[in-house]
Amino acid sequence: MSAWNDILRENGNTNPYVTTDWILGWWGFFGGGREMCILMLSDGSEAVGFCPLMRIKKLFCEEIRFIGYPQASRMNLIVRHGYEREFSCRVARFLTSMEGAVICTLHGLNREDECYSFLRQALGFSLCSVQTQQSSVIDLKSGSEEEFFQARRHHYRIKKTMSREKALSKLCCLTFEKASPEELEIIFQLHQKRWQKKIDQNGFGKGISKEFFSWLTASGRSPFWNVAVYLLKAGKHPIGFAYGIECGRRFTFYRIAHDDDFAFFKPGMIVTKKILEQCFKSGCEKFDFSTGDEEYKKSWTDDVELIDKISFGTERPAVKLLILMDRFTNSVRHTLKKNAAIVRFKRVTAGRMRYFFSLAHWITLMRRLGNTIRLRGWRELFFILMPSHTAAHVRYTAGSSETAPLDCAVSLRTVSLEEVGLLVSLTTLEAEEIVKRYAKGGRCQILLRGEEPAGYAWISDCKIAGREKLLWQPEKSGDYCCYDICIYKKQSGDVLRQALACLAWQPLPGHGHKVDLIFRTCDRQLARVTEGLFREQKQEAAKTIFRENPNEI
Repeated sequence: MSAWNDILRENGNTNPYVTTDWILGWWGFFGGGREMCILMLSDGSEAVGFCPLMRIKKLFCEEIRFIGYPQASRMNLIVRHGYEREFSCRVARFLTSMEGAVICTLHGLNREDECYSFLRQALGFSLCSVQTQQSSVIDLKSGSEEEFFQARRHHYRIKKTMSREKALSKLCCLTFEKASPEELEIIFQLHQKRWQKKIDQNGFGKGISKEFFSWLTASGRSPFWNVAVYLLKAGKHPIGFAYGIECGRRFTFYRIAHDDDFAFFKPGMIVTKKILEQCFKSGCEKFDFSTGDEEYKKSWTDDVELIDKISFGTERPAVKLLILMDRFTNSVRHTLKKNAAIVRFKRVTAGRMRYFFSLAHWITLMRRLGNTIRLRGWRELFFILMPSHTAAHVRYTAGSSETAPLDCAVSLRTVSLEEVGLLVSLTTLEAEEIVKRYAKGGRCQILLRGEEPAGYAWISDCKIAGREKLLWQPEKSGDYCCYDICIYKKQSGDVLRQALACLAWQPLPGHGHKVDLIFRTCDRQLARVTEGLFREQKQEAAKTIFRENPNEI
């Protein structure tokens, strides 16, 4: 192994997947049912080349692959300078002359790599199947960090990302730091949640792959590479992560995922921006997005490396037939991937259909319905099951006062976006809807009776829209509106009166004393208390308006 590592050092290796630490570690987790087959070229007593392969028994043939498949996205031959042609030719000759039905599938080969060129030449006119993928890369040494972001700040995706990052920073404390060993489980939970409603084929966050990448992170540094795991947090709430491997001043962006509940703020793009900033600071010279042609990668760079997977084999008729079938399959797959609608259906629509019929979906739904009935009563189910009717069944109440009512035993606490988990449990709304409301200027206030929650209300000084209709808009600066008011069903009418008094006579900081309230037609007790409360306080221009069409505001 010392000769192997010496060759990597001499060549200035930047590929972590061909190091002995990665290969032996990978083999310890995935080597079961496989036979290690490492080819070595010697010049006298000196080893000058290595090719890490494994043999896998299939139904009709035997398959040869690089060790590390599919977790390793790039591979190449480990060979000393000056021996590239000889070693590549000998590897090709050895693999094509093996006895029996043998298919060799070598993945992750850079088309610009010298050894791969010699390997293709050595195969000559042998029957081959080649599948090509793109790997987006950024040359970080071509300019400074400031020049890099300045050149891309007008791209619509990056411009929107910077705007959303700024908006999110105003709503909560946004941090991007290395994950501690105790936080490692969080990245797998985020990955599972991200792909819960989509078709995921990488298996990063489950099974043996999860155990392997946990070990890889916990094992610390290798002489050749270092694993870097970063977490993006909104307060204490993780909303995104980056899992990367730095090797020889090349950073491989191995895996990324974010919390879809915060999708409005584009946390995935924020993570990418933050990790690029870290790479500039650490002196990395190249940033590798790994294989794949996802759209977000094109926002950051147009430079790509072409990565081939080549299949060839012995001269057996069965092997030739299998290679022809593989070539046909690759052609069909390549054609289908050009159709964005088909790709979206396979990854997103089919994933949502699978999730809809899964046990996890129905457990989540039943918990939400149970929590809704517990807090708000059976009547609330109508608005969950038929949300399109909500906007058409609302009442508007307006009033103003310069003095607060006496003996108000109910207090208010404004909840920040960092406490989204608390809001999910108290409001029965989904986290994604809560995040969108905060992004559009809304804030949630918890009504407290002593220390116990008695209800909640949403407050905004921006436009409030239903699914298809405008519900409210401010007439002048300083106006604000309380909407989606909920007093828990076990509370008395007196608590309801006190809660409404708090909402109407405790204005937002920097706002006036005029407040509008929107509540549902079915909340008859809320309507009676609101009208009586304004009447008791002798409001000037106090009025309650009942409308069928909210667009008349």
